[in-house]
Amino acid sequence: MTLRTPLLPILALLVGCPGSGDKDLSDDTGEPVGAPKEHCGDITADETWFARDNPHTVTCTISVRDGATLTLEPGAQVQFARGDYELRVAPEGAGGLMAEGTEDEPIRLFAVDETETWHSLGFFAGAAPAVLRYVEIDQATTEPGHTAFAGGSIIVSGAEVTLDHVTITRAEECGMLLVDGGAISAESQSLVITGGEGWPVCAHAPLLETLPAVGSDYTGNGYDAVAVDYREFVIGTSTAWRDLEVPYLITDRVEVCGPEDSPPTLTLEPGVDLIFVEDAYLAVGPRAECAANLIAEGTTEAPITFMGEDATTGSWGGVLIAGHPNSPDSSLRHVELGYGGKDYWFFYPMLGALNFYGVGGSVIDSSVHDAACHGIDVRGEVTVDISGMSYAGNGCEDVRIQ
Repeated sequence: MTLRTPLLPILALLVGCPGSGDKDLSDDTGEPVGAPKEHCGDITADETWFARDNPHTVTCTISVRDGATLTLEPGAQVQFARGDYELRVAPEGAGGLMAEGTEDEPIRLFAVDETETWHSLGFFAGAAPAVLRYVEIDQATTEPGHTAFAGGSIIVSGAEVTLDHVTITRAEECGMLLVDGGAISAESQSLVITGGEGWPVCAHAPLLETLPAVGSDYTGNGYDAVAVDYREFVIGTSTAWRDLEVPYLITDRVEVCGPEDSPPTLTLEPGVDLIFVEDAYLAVGPRAECAANLIAEGTTEAPITFMGEDATTGSWGGVLIAGHPNSPDSSLRHVELGYGGKDYWFFYPMLGALNFYGVGGSVIDSSVHDAACHGIDVRGEVTVDISGMSYAGNGCEDVRIQ
């Protein structure tokens, strides 16, 4: 005789038995998974924020320190409960952030109330690793004090950060602050900063070379220009500024100065546009002990421009090429220089929109217009090749050689 046992009671017993295949309902901290999490304070051991626990709510400032790394899983949603809350990576010592989303599962950082702001994501000198891939940052801005400008959604200060397919939207001031020796890694690409009220980037002059151009878009903001902060304005090693399809706004001065045995070169790539506010200037070799040179070689299709923010005669200081007599020659080609030459003394009297004082170079196939006085002013026993030029509206001589 065959005995038949009812199936449903047995299944009911199995469902309630440990080891019957149920998923663990707690993570490695003992907290339930699949439920929203709140975070506050210092992170001093490695930690992962999972997408299954969305949304992650930051209820006070988070600092990643003591060598810990915070990992954000693809699809993680991080919301900040108040405007002064921030995520700080290595504010003291070491710490890291790995936020690697995907095209289908981006990571998002935003405010709880979409009508409000939150503070910022900051990377400081000990930040490593520091990687953002497919990350969206919305409505973050720091308070004034980091630069001559006010706040930024991302602060990169003394750290090297990888930004790959990162989108920053609705920043109140600068989309990104790049200051104090910070850098964006060479593998970075597709940085989009748009919809902000201020500038997409505010940066110290020596750091501009690290801004990614490939796939990047810095347009659609209140001021579509990279604002060059005057608080660190001396370029002491060779660097190149790329065409980012928005101009560089020189807010005070940029100086290029180095030793005779290792003179720095500032290279402006074809298509670069420089805009100078009132009284701002570019000085290559600003003092007698400074060796340096400028290479600004545009093309017919992609000229390089040096223009005043105010398109009136003599609205900005001009370009000075001077310094140590052994400086390499500077070269300007397919350049337009307009509205410069404001009459004032620097370490040298800048009486032209473009000034060669004691060092040589060339200016070819270019134009100088609407200078306060001389278009080009050459002083000293130097050779400057000036050819293929056009001039218009200069207040004194187009070219003066003394």
